[in-house]
Amino acid sequence: MKANGCQFAFDLDVADFRPGEREFIKYIDYIFVNEIGFENLNKELDDEMGIHSLFASGAKLLVKTLAENGVEIIQAGKTIAISGHTVDVVDVTGAGDTFCSTFVYMLSKTDDYQLAGEFANYAAARSVMGLGARYGAAGIKEVLQFIKEQGGDTEKFALQIDNGA
Repeated sequence: MKANGCQFAFDLDVADFRPGEREFIKYIDYIFVNEIGFENLNKELDDEMGIHSLFASGAKLLVKTLAENGVEIIQAGKTIAISGHTVDVVDVTGAGDTFCSTFVYMLSKTDDYQLAGEFANYAAARSVMGLGARYGAAGIKEVLQFIKEQGGDTEKFALQIDNGA
């Protein structure tokens, strides 16, 4: 599948590996973990290279979500830090799933990891303001409206979405 251009994203969440699962990491392009998952992944990758072994095996990104503190997008030799958003939290259920799916969606529109991370971060922040995982299942218009309400620049996102770049 990869030879035919497929890319794989995997939400490791807390990265609690079962025996034999680590060998599949080499097939993944985009790896998502939360803070606990990042710590567990570092323990799992206890070799000399640590998380850098992921990039040596073909991963393009390791995305570490930091809840209200934002996100770190880690590449080989580069880290992009994106600030979090202050919101009234009702329920965090589904916030990580909202982030991951929105990030992958934006990657289908742009190759700009920072832009994809910023948009997904807004979507995830919006998702925790309502009850249940389905609150994060919002359309683009709702997320753009939230960005506007937060004082963010909606044009940079709208341009990518409209152009399908």
